[in-house]
Amino acid sequence: MSIKKIGISLVVAGTLAVGTWLGASIYVGRTTSKWVGTLVEQTAKQKTLRLVNLQHKQGLFSSEGQFEVRLNDLGADLSTGKQKLSVVVDYRISNLLLPESSMRFDWNMKPAGEYGTEFNRMFGSELHLQGHGKLAYGGRALSSLKLPELVMNNGNDRLKISPSTGQLSWLGNAFNYDWKTEQITVLTDGLPIDITGISASADIKNRNHGVGTMQFAIDKLSTRDGTAEGFVLQSTVSENADRLDIVLNHKLASLNVAGQKIKDLLIDLAITGLDISSVDALSAIANDSDDFQSLTADEQSRATIAARKLLNQGFTIALPKISAQVGAGSVNGDVKIEILKSDATEITRFSTAKSLRAAGQLAAKGKVVDNGQKMMALMLGLATDSKDGLKSSFSFSGNTLKANGKSHDVSDSLSVIDDYINGILYP
Repeated sequence: MSIKKIGISLVVAGTLAVGTWLGASIYVGRTTSKWVGTLVEQTAKQKTLRLVNLQHKQGLFSSEGQFEVRLNDLGADLSTGKQKLSVVVDYRISNLLLPESSMRFDWNMKPAGEYGTEFNRMFGSELHLQGHGKLAYGGRALSSLKLPELVMNNGNDRLKISPSTGQLSWLGNAFNYDWKTEQITVLTDGLPIDITGISASADIKNRNHGVGTMQFAIDKLSTRDGTAEGFVLQSTVSENADRLDIVLNHKLASLNVAGQKIKDLLIDLAITGLDISSVDALSAIANDSDDFQSLTADEQSRATIAARKLLNQGFTIALPKISAQVGAGSVNGDVKIEILKSDATEITRFSTAKSLRAAGQLAAKGKVVDNGQKMMALMLGLATDSKDGLKSSFSFSGNTLKANGKSHDVSDSLSVIDDYINGILYP
Protein backbone atom coordinates (compact mmCIF):
# COMPACT_ATOMS: atom_id res chain seq x y z
CA MET A 1 0.00 0.00 0.00
CA SER A 2 1.38 3.40 -0.94
CA ILE A 3 2.07 6.16 1.53
CA LYS A 4 -0.69 8.20 -0.11
CA LYS A 5 -3.29 5.48 0.48
CA ILE A 6 -2.12 5.04 4.08
CA GLY A 7 -2.51 8.76 4.61
CA ILE A 8 -6.01 8.74 3.14
CA SER A 9 -6.94 5.77 5.37
CA LEU A 10 -5.69 7.58 8.46
CA VAL A 11 -7.68 10.69 7.57
CA VAL A 12 -10.83 8.63 7.02
CA ALA A 13 -10.30 6.72 10.28
CA GLY A 14 -9.69 9.96 12.13
CA THR A 15 -12.78 11.55 10.63
CA LEU A 16 -14.89 8.54 11.62
CA ALA A 17 -13.47 8.62 15.14
CA VAL A 18 -14.19 12.32 15.53
CA GLY A 19 -17.65 11.85 14.04
CA THR A 20 -18.38 8.99 16.41
CA TRP A 21 -17.11 11.03 19.37
CA LEU A 22 -19.23 14.06 18.46
CA GLY A 23 -22.24 11.88 17.69
CA ALA A 24 -21.95 10.12 21.04
CA SER A 25 -21.67 13.50 22.78
CA ILE A 26 -24.84 14.71 21.05
CA TYR A 27 -26.62 11.48 22.05
CA VAL A 28 -25.59 11.97 25.70
CA GLY A 29 -27.03 15.48 25.53
CA ARG A 30 -30.37 14.21 24.21
CA THR A 31 -30.43 11.54 26.92
CA THR A 32 -29.73 14.16 29.57
CA SER A 33 -32.67 16.24 28.39
CA LYS A 34 -35.02 13.25 28.67
CA TRP A 35 -33.61 12.32 32.09
CA VAL A 36 -34.21 15.82 33.51
CA GLY A 37 -37.79 15.79 32.19
CA THR A 38 -38.47 12.33 33.64
CA LEU A 39 -37.05 13.37 37.03
CA VAL A 40 -39.42 16.33 37.21
CA GLU A 41 -42.40 14.15 36.25
CA GLN A 42 -41.59 11.51 38.90
CA THR A 43 -41.50 14.01 41.77
CA ALA A 44 -45.17 14.81 41.21
CA LYS A 45 -45.92 11.52 43.01
CA GLN A 46 -43.72 12.27 46.03
CA LYS A 47 -45.13 13.29 49.39
CA THR A 48 -42.24 15.48 50.54
CA LEU A 49 -41.19 17.64 47.60
CA ARG A 50 -41.71 18.19 43.91
CA LEU A 51 -39.86 19.84 41.04
CA VAL A 52 -41.76 22.41 38.99
CA ASN A 53 -41.25 25.11 36.35
CA LEU A 54 -38.58 23.24 34.40
CA GLN A 55 -36.90 25.38 31.74
CA HIS A 56 -34.38 23.24 29.85
CA LYS A 57 -32.50 24.49 26.78
CA GLN A 58 -30.62 21.77 24.93
CA GLY A 59 -27.72 22.47 22.56
CA LEU A 60 -25.53 20.07 20.64
CA PHE A 61 -22.78 19.80 23.25
CA SER A 62 -24.19 21.63 26.24
CA SER A 63 -27.45 22.51 27.92
CA GLU A 64 -28.67 24.85 30.59
CA GLY A 65 -31.82 25.35 32.55
CA GLN A 66 -33.64 26.01 35.75
CA PHE A 67 -36.23 24.32 37.95
CA GLU A 68 -37.87 25.01 41.28
CA VAL A 69 -37.92 22.68 44.28
CA ARG A 70 -41.06 23.05 46.38
CA LEU A 71 -41.76 21.43 49.75
CA ASN A 72 -45.29 20.09 49.90
CA ASP A 73 -45.64 21.10 53.57
CA LEU A 74 -44.93 24.72 52.67
CA GLY A 75 -47.45 25.52 49.99
CA ALA A 76 -48.70 28.84 48.72
CA ASP A 77 -50.23 31.43 51.01
CA LEU A 78 -54.00 31.13 50.65
CA SER A 79 -54.57 34.88 50.91
CA THR A 80 -51.89 36.00 48.42
CA GLY A 81 -51.33 32.89 46.32
CA LYS A 82 -47.55 33.36 46.67
CA GLN A 83 -45.22 30.44 47.37
CA LYS A 84 -44.00 30.52 50.98
CA LEU A 85 -40.64 28.84 50.42
CA SER A 86 -38.95 27.11 47.51
CA VAL A 87 -35.46 26.60 46.13
CA VAL A 88 -34.52 27.67 42.59
CA VAL A 89 -31.81 25.58 40.93
CA ASP A 90 -29.87 26.90 37.92
CA TYR A 91 -27.63 24.47 36.06
CA ARG A 92 -25.33 24.22 33.06
CA ILE A 93 -24.24 20.88 31.60
CA SER A 94 -21.44 20.12 29.16
CA ASN A 95 -22.03 16.75 27.48
CA LEU A 96 -18.91 16.69 25.31
CA LEU A 97 -17.29 13.33 26.01
CA LEU A 98 -13.85 13.61 27.63
CA PRO A 99 -11.47 10.89 28.84
CA GLU A 100 -12.35 11.30 32.52
CA SER A 101 -16.10 11.94 32.29
CA SER A 102 -19.13 11.82 30.04
CA MET A 103 -20.37 15.22 31.24
CA ARG A 104 -19.52 18.14 33.51
CA PHE A 105 -22.03 20.35 35.29
CA ASP A 106 -22.25 23.54 37.32
CA TRP A 107 -25.20 24.31 39.56
CA ASN A 108 -26.45 27.01 41.90
CA MET A 109 -29.26 26.85 44.46
CA LYS A 110 -30.95 29.84 46.07
CA PRO A 111 -34.08 30.28 48.22
CA ALA A 112 -37.20 31.84 46.73
CA GLY A 113 -40.74 32.59 47.81
CA GLU A 114 -41.95 34.64 50.73
CA TYR A 115 -39.67 33.00 53.30
CA GLY A 116 -36.73 32.97 50.88
CA THR A 117 -37.02 36.73 50.45
CA GLU A 118 -37.07 37.13 54.23
CA PHE A 119 -33.96 34.94 54.63
CA ASN A 120 -32.09 37.09 52.11
CA ARG A 121 -33.19 40.24 53.92
CA MET A 122 -32.01 38.91 57.28
CA PHE A 123 -28.59 37.91 55.92
CA GLY A 124 -28.21 41.06 53.87
CA SER A 125 -27.35 39.18 50.68
CA GLU A 126 -28.71 36.47 48.43
CA LEU A 127 -28.06 33.03 49.88
CA HIS A 128 -26.72 30.50 47.42
CA LEU A 129 -25.17 27.05 47.49
CA GLN A 130 -23.16 26.10 44.43
CA GLY A 131 -21.01 23.33 43.07
CA HIS A 132 -19.10 21.91 40.13
CA GLY A 133 -19.21 18.24 39.25
CA LYS A 134 -18.90 15.50 36.68
CA LEU A 135 -20.42 12.16 35.71
CA ALA A 136 -17.85 9.40 35.35
CA TYR A 137 -18.28 6.62 32.79
CA GLY A 138 -19.03 4.07 35.51
CA GLY A 139 -22.11 6.11 36.45
CA ARG A 140 -20.64 7.74 39.57
CA ALA A 141 -21.51 11.42 39.94
CA LEU A 142 -19.34 13.80 41.94
CA SER A 143 -19.82 17.42 42.89
CA SER A 144 -18.13 20.02 45.02
CA LEU A 145 -20.18 22.05 47.53
CA LYS A 146 -19.55 25.67 48.38
CA LEU A 147 -21.45 28.11 50.58
CA PRO A 148 -20.13 31.67 51.13
CA GLU A 149 -19.86 33.38 54.50
CA LEU A 150 -23.24 34.10 56.07
CA VAL A 151 -23.78 37.06 58.38
CA MET A 152 -27.13 37.90 59.95
CA ASN A 153 -27.94 40.96 62.06
CA ASN A 154 -31.38 41.05 63.64
CA GLY A 155 -31.62 43.80 66.22
CA ASN A 156 -29.13 42.90 68.96
CA ASP A 157 -28.83 39.31 67.76
CA ARG A 158 -25.92 38.22 65.58
CA LEU A 159 -25.11 35.10 63.58
CA LYS A 160 -21.97 34.52 61.56
CA ILE A 161 -21.09 31.32 59.68
CA SER A 162 -17.70 31.10 58.01
CA PRO A 163 -17.47 29.86 54.39
CA SER A 164 -18.42 26.18 54.09
CA THR A 165 -17.03 23.63 51.67
CA GLY A 166 -17.51 19.97 50.92
CA GLN A 167 -18.15 17.37 48.29
CA LEU A 168 -20.86 14.88 47.38
CA SER A 169 -20.87 11.75 45.25
CA TRP A 170 -23.45 9.11 44.45
CA LEU A 171 -23.83 5.93 42.46
CA GLY A 172 -27.09 4.02 42.32
CA ASN A 173 -28.25 3.43 45.89
CA ALA A 174 -25.02 4.62 47.49
CA PHE A 175 -23.75 8.11 48.28
CA ASN A 176 -21.18 9.85 50.43
CA TYR A 177 -20.45 13.43 51.41
CA ASP A 178 -18.32 15.57 53.67
CA TRP A 179 -18.97 19.12 54.80
CA LYS A 180 -17.05 21.50 57.04
CA THR A 181 -16.98 25.07 58.23
CA GLU A 182 -14.41 26.66 60.49
CA GLN A 183 -16.55 28.77 62.80
CA ILE A 184 -20.08 29.67 63.83
CA THR A 185 -20.59 32.57 66.23
CA VAL A 186 -23.94 33.47 67.77
CA LEU A 187 -25.01 36.32 70.03
CA THR A 188 -28.61 36.08 71.23
CA ASP A 189 -30.17 37.78 74.25
CA GLY A 190 -26.67 38.97 75.15
CA LEU A 191 -25.37 35.40 75.43
CA PRO A 192 -22.37 34.53 73.20
CA ILE A 193 -21.83 31.11 71.65
CA ASP A 194 -18.71 30.27 69.68
CA ILE A 195 -18.35 26.97 67.80
CA THR A 196 -15.19 26.05 65.90
CA GLY A 197 -14.22 23.16 63.65
CA ILE A 198 -17.64 21.85 62.56
CA SER A 199 -17.70 18.91 60.18
CA ALA A 200 -20.14 16.29 58.91
CA SER A 201 -19.59 13.26 56.71
CA ALA A 202 -21.34 10.12 55.52
CA ASP A 203 -20.58 6.96 53.60
CA ILE A 204 -23.91 5.31 52.80
CA LYS A 205 -23.97 1.97 50.98
CA ASN A 206 -27.75 1.53 50.86
CA ARG A 207 -30.01 4.60 51.06
CA ASN A 208 -33.16 2.51 51.55
CA HIS A 209 -32.02 1.21 54.94
CA GLY A 210 -29.42 3.88 55.70
CA VAL A 211 -26.70 1.23 55.77
CA GLY A 212 -23.32 2.85 56.26
CA THR A 213 -21.71 5.39 58.58
CA MET A 214 -22.35 9.04 59.39
CA GLN A 215 -20.35 11.39 61.58
CA PHE A 216 -20.79 14.86 63.07
CA ALA A 217 -17.96 16.56 64.95
CA ILE A 218 -17.18 19.83 66.72
CA ASP A 219 -13.68 20.81 67.83
CA LYS A 220 -14.78 23.31 70.47
CA LEU A 221 -17.92 24.99 71.80
CA SER A 222 -17.64 27.97 74.15
CA THR A 223 -20.34 29.88 76.03
CA ARG A 224 -20.29 32.30 78.92
CA ASP A 225 -20.85 29.39 81.34
CA GLY A 226 -18.37 26.83 80.05
CA THR A 227 -16.60 25.01 77.24
CA ALA A 228 -16.78 21.62 75.56
CA GLU A 229 -14.08 20.15 73.33
CA GLY A 230 -13.72 17.19 71.00
CA PHE A 231 -17.36 16.19 70.45
CA VAL A 232 -17.92 13.36 67.96
CA LEU A 233 -21.18 11.59 67.15
CA GLN A 234 -20.90 8.61 64.84
CA SER A 235 -23.70 6.34 63.67
CA THR A 236 -23.26 2.96 62.03
CA VAL A 237 -26.11 1.03 60.41
CA SER A 238 -25.54 -2.52 59.20
CA GLU A 239 -27.60 -5.43 57.88
CA ASN A 240 -27.28 -8.91 59.31
CA ALA A 241 -29.43 -11.32 57.26
CA ASP A 242 -33.00 -10.09 57.84
CA ARG A 243 -32.04 -7.87 60.78
CA LEU A 244 -30.92 -4.26 61.09
CA ASP A 245 -28.38 -3.02 63.65
CA ILE A 246 -27.96 0.65 64.60
CA VAL A 247 -25.04 1.84 66.75
CA LEU A 248 -24.49 5.42 67.94
CA ASN A 249 -21.13 6.37 69.47
CA HIS A 250 -20.95 9.62 71.48
CA LYS A 251 -17.56 11.00 72.50
CA LEU A 252 -16.61 14.18 74.32
CA ALA A 253 -12.96 14.91 75.12
CA SER A 254 -13.68 17.47 77.84
CA LEU A 255 -16.46 19.49 79.44
CA ASN A 256 -15.94 22.34 81.89
CA VAL A 257 -19.14 23.91 83.20
CA ALA A 258 -20.26 25.31 86.57
CA GLY A 259 -16.93 24.29 88.12
CA GLN A 260 -17.43 20.67 87.13
CA LYS A 261 -14.80 19.02 84.92
CA ILE A 262 -15.57 15.93 82.87
CA LYS A 263 -13.07 14.22 80.55
CA ASP A 264 -13.18 11.32 78.09
CA LEU A 265 -16.95 10.93 78.13
CA LEU A 266 -18.09 7.89 76.13
CA ILE A 267 -21.69 6.79 75.63
CA ASP A 268 -22.61 4.08 73.13
CA LEU A 269 -26.20 3.32 72.14
CA ALA A 270 -26.97 0.12 70.23
CA ILE A 271 -30.34 -0.93 68.81
CA THR A 272 -29.79 -4.36 67.30
CA GLY A 273 -31.80 -7.18 65.77
CA LEU A 274 -34.59 -5.05 64.27
CA ASP A 275 -36.74 -6.94 61.78
CA ILE A 276 -36.00 -5.29 58.43
CA SER A 277 -39.37 -6.02 56.83
CA SER A 278 -41.16 -4.36 59.76
CA VAL A 279 -38.85 -1.33 59.66
CA ASP A 280 -39.41 -0.99 55.90
CA ALA A 281 -43.18 -1.16 56.31
CA LEU A 282 -43.25 1.44 59.09
CA SER A 283 -40.88 3.74 57.18
CA ALA A 284 -43.04 3.61 54.06
CA ILE A 285 -46.19 4.37 56.06
CA ALA A 286 -44.45 7.23 57.89
CA ASN A 287 -43.39 8.72 54.55
CA ASP A 288 -46.91 8.52 53.15
CA SER A 289 -48.66 9.83 56.27
CA ASP A 290 -46.51 12.82 57.27
CA ASP A 291 -44.74 10.85 60.04
CA PHE A 292 -47.97 9.13 61.19
CA GLN A 293 -49.78 12.47 61.55
CA SER A 294 -52.42 11.76 58.89
CA LEU A 295 -53.01 8.03 58.79
CA THR A 296 -55.79 6.52 56.72
CA ALA A 297 -57.70 3.54 58.11
CA ASP A 298 -55.69 1.23 55.84
CA GLU A 299 -52.40 2.78 56.93
CA GLN A 300 -53.40 2.45 60.58
CA SER A 301 -54.07 -1.24 60.05
CA ARG A 302 -50.79 -1.84 58.21
CA ALA A 303 -48.81 0.14 60.80
CA THR A 304 -50.34 -1.89 63.62
CA ILE A 305 -49.46 -5.18 61.90
CA ALA A 306 -45.88 -4.00 61.28
CA ALA A 307 -45.47 -2.85 64.90
CA ARG A 308 -46.74 -6.22 66.17
CA LYS A 309 -44.26 -8.07 64.00
CA LEU A 310 -41.42 -5.79 65.08
CA LEU A 311 -42.07 -6.59 68.75
CA ASN A 312 -42.79 -10.28 68.19
CA GLN A 313 -39.51 -10.75 66.29
CA GLY A 314 -37.60 -9.22 69.21
CA PHE A 315 -34.70 -6.77 69.38
CA THR A 316 -32.24 -5.29 71.87
CA ILE A 317 -31.66 -1.75 73.12
CA ALA A 318 -28.42 -1.25 75.01
CA LEU A 319 -25.99 1.27 76.39
CA PRO A 320 -23.02 -1.10 76.28
CA LYS A 321 -20.52 1.58 77.26
CA ILE A 322 -20.93 4.49 79.68
CA SER A 323 -17.70 5.97 81.00
CA ALA A 324 -16.16 9.29 82.01
CA GLN A 325 -13.53 10.88 84.19
CA VAL A 326 -15.40 13.16 86.60
CA GLY A 327 -13.24 15.41 88.74
CA ALA A 328 -10.91 13.16 90.71
CA GLY A 329 -12.99 10.06 90.04
CA SER A 330 -14.55 8.00 87.27
CA VAL A 331 -17.93 6.63 86.22
CA ASN A 332 -18.52 3.35 84.38
CA GLY A 333 -21.69 1.48 83.53
CA ASP A 334 -23.88 -0.33 81.05
CA VAL A 335 -27.59 -1.00 80.42
CA LYS A 336 -29.31 -3.69 78.34
CA ILE A 337 -33.00 -4.06 77.50
CA GLU A 338 -34.20 -7.08 75.53
CA ILE A 339 -37.51 -7.58 73.76
CA LEU A 340 -37.61 -11.37 73.49
CA LYS A 341 -38.61 -13.07 70.27
CA SER A 342 -41.95 -14.87 70.59
CA ASP A 343 -42.13 -18.54 69.70
CA ALA A 344 -45.92 -18.41 69.27
CA THR A 345 -47.22 -18.36 65.69
CA GLU A 346 -49.94 -15.87 66.58
CA ILE A 347 -49.94 -13.36 69.42
CA THR A 348 -53.15 -11.76 70.61
CA ARG A 349 -51.77 -9.80 73.57
CA PHE A 350 -48.40 -8.36 74.49
CA SER A 351 -47.05 -9.16 77.95
CA THR A 352 -44.21 -7.10 79.40
CA ALA A 353 -43.49 -9.78 82.00
CA LYS A 354 -43.03 -12.44 79.31
CA SER A 355 -41.34 -10.34 76.65
CA LEU A 356 -39.06 -7.89 78.46
CA ARG A 357 -35.75 -8.43 80.23
CA ALA A 358 -33.47 -5.68 81.46
CA ALA A 359 -30.34 -5.14 83.54
CA GLY A 360 -27.86 -2.39 84.19
CA GLN A 361 -25.28 -0.94 86.53
CA LEU A 362 -23.42 2.28 87.20
CA ALA A 363 -20.31 2.54 89.38
CA ALA A 364 -18.73 5.76 90.65
CA LYS A 365 -15.14 5.42 91.84
CA GLY A 366 -13.10 8.05 93.61
CA LYS A 367 -14.47 11.47 94.51
CA VAL A 368 -17.23 11.88 91.93
CA VAL A 369 -19.82 13.37 94.31
CA ASP A 370 -19.45 15.24 97.59
CA ASN A 371 -20.44 13.74 100.95
CA GLY A 372 -23.86 15.41 100.96
CA GLN A 373 -24.76 14.03 97.55
CA LYS A 374 -23.44 10.61 98.58
CA MET A 375 -25.59 10.50 101.74
CA MET A 376 -28.68 11.56 99.79
CA ALA A 377 -28.16 8.78 97.21
CA LEU A 378 -27.77 6.19 99.98
CA MET A 379 -30.83 7.43 101.91
CA LEU A 380 -33.04 7.29 98.84
CA GLY A 381 -31.80 3.81 97.99
CA LEU A 382 -30.42 4.98 94.63
CA ALA A 383 -27.04 3.36 95.29
CA THR A 384 -25.07 1.18 97.69
CA ASP A 385 -21.68 1.92 99.22
CA SER A 386 -18.55 -0.14 98.66
CA LYS A 387 -14.81 0.21 99.21
CA ASP A 388 -14.44 1.49 95.63
CA GLY A 389 -17.30 3.97 95.80
CA LEU A 390 -21.00 4.13 95.00
CA LYS A 391 -22.67 1.47 92.89
CA SER A 392 -26.18 1.31 91.47
CA SER A 393 -27.65 -1.73 89.74
CA PHE A 394 -30.98 -3.13 88.62
CA SER A 395 -32.48 -6.11 86.81
CA PHE A 396 -35.97 -6.90 85.57
CA SER A 397 -37.47 -10.31 84.81
CA GLY A 398 -41.01 -11.58 84.99
CA ASN A 399 -42.93 -9.43 87.47
CA THR A 400 -39.88 -8.63 89.61
CA LEU A 401 -37.66 -5.57 89.62
CA LYS A 402 -34.46 -5.86 91.62
CA ALA A 403 -32.75 -2.58 92.49
CA ASN A 404 -29.58 -2.42 94.54
CA GLY A 405 -30.18 -5.82 96.11
CA LYS A 406 -33.86 -5.30 96.95
CA SER A 407 -36.71 -7.06 95.09
CA HIS A 408 -40.02 -5.40 94.21
CA ASP A 409 -43.19 -6.92 92.76
CA VAL A 410 -44.28 -4.60 89.93
CA SER A 411 -47.28 -6.57 88.65
CA ASP A 412 -49.70 -3.67 89.06
CA SER A 413 -47.47 -1.26 87.14
CA LEU A 414 -46.94 -3.82 84.38
CA SER A 415 -50.69 -4.28 84.03
CA VAL A 416 -51.09 -0.57 83.28
CA ILE A 417 -48.23 -0.68 80.76
CA ASP A 418 -49.64 -3.79 79.08
CA ASP A 419 -53.09 -2.24 78.74
CA TYR A 420 -51.59 0.84 77.07
CA ILE A 421 -49.45 -1.16 74.62
CA ASN A 422 -52.21 -3.59 73.75
CA GLY A 423 -54.62 -0.73 73.20
CA ILE A 424 -52.34 0.27 70.32
CA LEU A 425 -51.27 -3.15 69.00
CA TYR A 426 -54.59 -4.98 69.39
CA PRO A 427 -57.34 -2.38 69.26
